[in-house]
Amino acid sequence: MKRDKLRDWDSSASLPPRSSAHAKKQEEEALQQELEEAEEEQSLPPRGTAHPSEKRKWNTLYYRVLLLLFIGLTASLLYWGFRSLPS
Repeated sequence: MKRDKLRDWDSSASLPPRSSAHAKKQEEEALQQELEEAEEEQSLPPRGTAHPSEKRKWNTLYYRVLLLLFIGLTASLLYWGFRSLPS
């Protein structure tokens, strides 16, 4: 019986304890997470942030020019109409 216990103890001594294997796995997971976070920090920003769209600026300019042309056309037609009235 003592020999069986001694043999069991001897064979289990050659295996690494579970706690160190578990700790090693946790360390690897922590390192992997740190690497992912570092990659996210070093990654490029979205294209929309780096090169914002000027669509709104051009739309505003287009509508302002359109409004000025309408006002100018209306004013010129009124002027032409009043000028051609018989005095």
